[in-house]
Amino acid sequence: MRGIAALAPAGTSDAPPGASFGASSNPRAPYPRAPYLTDVPAGAYDATMTDVPSESGGAARHNVFPARPFSRGMLLSTTFVSLVPAGLVVIALVQPEAGVAMLGLALLLTPLFHWAVRQSPIAYEIAHRRLVVHGRLAARHTFVLDGTVRYPAPPPRMRLFGSSGFFGHTGWFLDAEGTMVRAFVTRAEDLVVVGTDRGPIVVSPARPEAFAEAVRGGTVR
Repeated sequence: MRGIAALAPAGTSDAPPGASFGASSNPRAPYPRAPYLTDVPAGAYDATMTDVPSESGGAARHNVFPARPFSRGMLLSTTFVSLVPAGLVVIALVQPEAGVAMLGLALLLTPLFHWAVRQSPIAYEIAHRRLVVHGRLAARHTFVLDGTVRYPAPPPRMRLFGSSGFFGHTGWFLDAEGTMVRAFVTRAEDLVVVGTDRGPIVVSPARPEAFAEAVRGGTVR
């Protein structure tokens, strides 16, 4: 699936010396599951840290960072691509000889669109040494943090599988060094790369400095 916009070429990185993206030493360790975004009290999106109820009782410290809003170009791209299935149905109705092919193509695109929408981030949560990416349609993607972070980080260079412009830049990409990264990005600037048990994850929080500090500092436990 291809959107209109693509991630820009990568530039230089200001990663700390010696930073790496190694796997966590114990990625399967038990932990209290972080709450869904709907469980976070109002106003938490503007706080660097907030106390929210944990599923095991009591309160746990969570950092919740909203994703950056879409750019105008990405909004246009998302709107345009969203209309493609409806356009195929209209073609099928006005041109019966192409009806089966157009309807088949619309059905094929539907699950891909659904996947892309669920990958699109609305917020990033850090809790219990986990990164939880909250996507649309109640999607939730959890990764074990290894403590490494790179900010500012350049955008990946090449898409392997995913969306570039339709509800964000999401999926798997190659960075400037040829490393495969997974992206949950709403804009292609002010990016942060964090190391996890499943490789580097690229995110675009609205407050990237605070997000990076939460990962590398003592606020994650």
